[in-house]
Amino acid sequence: MSHDFPQNSPAPTPSRASYGFALYLASSSGFMAYCCWALDMDNITFGKLGITYLPQVYWAVALPVHILVTLALTVFIIYPGLNLMVSRDFDEQQDFPDIAALHGPTSVPPLKNLAMTRVSRTLYLGR
Repeated sequence: MSHDFPQNSPAPTPSRASYGFALYLASSSGFMAYCCWALDMDNITFGKLGITYLPQVYWAVALPVHILVTLALTVFIIYPGLNLMVSRDFDEQQDFPDIAALHGPTSVPPLKNLAMTRVSRTLYLGR
């Protein structure tokens, strides 16, 4: 059964399903290995498998904490700070220059009051 989906379509295809399932198996296996490492204080399980060296169990807690603190600093402090550094001041008048308004007769006409009857006629009578 052949599907003729475009190259960049988000539609599911058999190859994407295979990659997704492989990613699911890999992440599940990695999480199970992480849990076994974090909960196996005496390295009994890994010792039976022939794995003799593992990092200290301290890093099972410290590494996720370090990652989450880095993520929080990036999201709440560094990223907004960078955006504030590259934006102009609030009282700056040159934020939106209108180049077209500076060139003679094609500029925007001056503001003036419109009669209420003309506004009502335009909005509600469709003329």
